[in-house]
Amino acid sequence: MSFGIVDLECKDHGYTKSLRPEGYHMQQYAGKLTTTHRIVYAEANGLDVHTMAGVVMHTCDNPRCIEPTHLILGTRADNNKDRANKGRSAKSVPSRQRLSAEDVTVIKARWVKGTAPKPNPNGTLALAREYGVDPAVITKVIKGTYLCRSA
Repeated sequence: MSFGIVDLECKDHGYTKSLRPEGYHMQQYAGKLTTTHRIVYAEANGLDVHTMAGVVMHTCDNPRCIEPTHLILGTRADNNKDRANKGRSAKSVPSRQRLSAEDVTVIKARWVKGTAPKPNPNGTLALAREYGVDPAVITKVIKGTYLCRSA
């Protein structure tokens, strides 16, 4: 599912503080912290922001936008597919990948299955901690399914 820009121009939320790294503004609403664009969508559509199912997506791809006509409700899967189709997922954005080709080569050479003395300095958990990644990433490296970034 891919969404194009709609006719109206984006309406910037105008905030410079309380921004998530992606540019989404967070604020208290009915006692809970939530994103401003979610609040705007709920109010524009007569929904309860805290019981509304799904995620609010921007058709304009501007996280600062709070123009109600640019906001649609979707599932997490819709959002992930849209992000991947637009080349913003970790698989397609090298800056979001944590391991270089050299790191992968070193990990494969060092990794020892959990038969070594505990704690295993070359086991999955230790390597994950050393490289600052989830243990599942190390498992992908060992299985050969990890797509690494260019060195």
